[in-house]
Amino acid sequence: MKPNFSNFFILCIFTAFFISACATRLDQVSPANTDLSGTWLLDKNASQTVGIPSIRSFGNASGMGGAGGAGGMGGGEREGNAVPTFSGGISLTPAMKAVEMTIEQNHDSMGIAYPNEIYRDIDWGKKEFFRETVSAGWQEDLLIVKSTSDEMTLTETYQLNSSKNIISLTLLIKNQRGTNEFVRVFNLQK
Repeated sequence: MKPNFSNFFILCIFTAFFISACATRLDQVSPANTDLSGTWLLDKNASQTVGIPSIRSFGNASGMGGAGGAGGMGGGEREGNAVPTFSGGISLTPAMKAVEMTIEQNHDSMGIAYPNEIYRDIDWGKKEFFRETVSAGWQEDLLIVKSTSDEMTLTETYQLNSSKNIISLTLLIKNQRGTNEFVRVFNLQK
């Protein structure tokens, strides 16, 4: 009996699709053992600086600012000033320059307060905005917030250390010009 190549090929495609879909699935419920709540201060010695020259090469950013609203970094006005965005519509996250953040987390979302910035709400799940899609959720104990537009992707990955007193925040910026990654480290204040 001769094997049917087209059936085998279709089976391989479905298998690859299933594996990739499972690998990128984000859980919509916070893990019971992971709570990011608290006031966190930047450890300048352990953190990378996310500088304007580094960011400008990835789009038309006019500065750094905050944003809020239902998990996104979506644009808008802040006290009369436009929230800076990349040309693809993604606003810069305040975590890129924050020296302090206060997180309140519950089972399906979290809020982040940054001094002198707009309060940011992040809901687990996928949200569609005008020029941006935001997906937020968990892969085991990692919180992943992925903001995507036609021209770029910004992925934030929050991870607690085993003592639960340090958050490492990895910011991965991708667009057609390349990829850049920054790590910011925050210590829990007691």
